Amino acid sequence: MKPLKASIDVGLVVADLPAMRSFYEETLGLEGGAERTTGWGEMVELTFGEGCLRLLRPPEPPAPAPTGLTAALGIRYLTFEVADAEGGGEAGRDVPRPRGQRGRAPRPLTAIPARSGE
Repeated sequence: MKPLKASIDVGLVVADLPAMRSFYEETLGLEGGAERTTGWGEMVELTFGEGCLRLLRPPEPPAPAPTGLTAALGIRYLTFEVADAEGGGEAGRDVPRPRGQRGRAPRPLTAIPARSGE
């Protein structure tokens, strides 16, 4: 299998589409893209490099999955690798937790430098 682009696209099911869109655009600096209604619900596409993050709000959002890295199957974290942490988002700022999300308190959004040779 040969990839068509140097990235993957990820879809996240969300309960509050405007709040999550605001988080990814305003806090992390992803670029807004297409908005549309699909058979699964409202969708917004946000771009990051060649990749796409699709936020999907179904008509009846399902209950949240249990918290914790190994508490449920599926995607448990999402990493954005950047060359210049100063170029987007607000590094060092406390990251707001979307309304209704449980778990640990927000931690500052920080940049981790790439290892040598990467």
